[in-house]
Amino acid sequence: MAAVEYVTIGRLVPAIAVSMFWGVVVLFAMTWKIVKLGPRQYFGIKKRDKLPEVLNDDKLGTHHYARMKRIRLHYVARGPDDKPLMLFLHGFPEFWYSWRFQLKEFSKEFRTVAVDMRGCGESEKPPYISDYHMSKLTDDIKEFVEYLGYSKCILVSHDWGGVVGWMFAAKYPDMVEKFVACNSPNPIALLKHIRTSWKQFRMVWYMFFFQIPWLPEIFVGSQDLALLSDVFTSLRQKGSHVFGEDDLEAYKYNFKNFDDRRSAINYYRASVRYKPEKLASSKVHCPTLIIWGERDFAMEKASAEQSKQFVDNECTVRFVENGSHWIQQEEPELVNQYIREFLQ
Repeated sequence: MAAVEYVTIGRLVPAIAVSMFWGVVVLFAMTWKIVKLGPRQYFGIKKRDKLPEVLNDDKLGTHHYARMKRIRLHYVARGPDDKPLMLFLHGFPEFWYSWRFQLKEFSKEFRTVAVDMRGCGESEKPPYISDYHMSKLTDDIKEFVEYLGYSKCILVSHDWGGVVGWMFAAKYPDMVEKFVACNSPNPIALLKHIRTSWKQFRMVWYMFFFQIPWLPEIFVGSQDLALLSDVFTSLRQKGSHVFGEDDLEAYKYNFKNFDDRRSAINYYRASVRYKPEKLASSKVHCPTLIIWGERDFAMEKASAEQSKQFVDNECTVRFVENGSHWIQQEEPELVNQYIREFLQ
């Protein structure tokens, strides 16, 4: 594997300037909250030592550890191991549990596997930013698929898992039979859209804020990880119970420690700090399905359509009018239907 290279100073300086701006904005907001609530309430995080019961539900699958050469990954699997592999990659701030509805749905026809990507959940958490370079993330998936005894898979992804999925499918085309991306545009298409859309630039403000050391980890953990409650429930449909209190507790359990938050945020830091890996082709060669909740708070729907130019095979985009960024959890029946139609 090639050595990790830094981006040029000319590209890094503007990102640093924007990061400092958002750092000041968030710091002022945090200071106001500390004065209003008091330091103890603001910085307090509930003690969570016991694994939430929802994560031990055997109906979702069995827990395993893949002790590979470079990394140890935790995963949950369901279905016969002689069936084709359907592999699920989660986003931020998530872990394997975000695919709980899909693990069960497709386990009769596939060996369904939801993995905690490096730095997340119960998987190993390397300490350095360079440990989260895209080349290492994609090679994790290659080694993991081979560890499971497969040479290819149906790859289903969301958010950061989608970014890795797009790059993995382009880098190892023979290992992806079909590709599904849920609210995750092709990273090159997204970068181009950020540069041309002021609205999209403002929507991803957190990507720049996350470049600052220490402060983002403190911000995410403040008020007992209130940010997780906010992002998962702010766009919840009326009457929906997809994100119940037990589910939120499961997410908070996995981000309760400073190091848990640091390793997940390092995905963003590495993406800005280091040059992307050079690939023979940036295009995905397998049939591709993009499922997109139109009420995404972080991504404009235009980037979904623009992603089609990076697929030189069939590419279908299915928009969900009332869906948010967490589409596979918020509208599981519809997402499962779209995936099933795509596979058939």
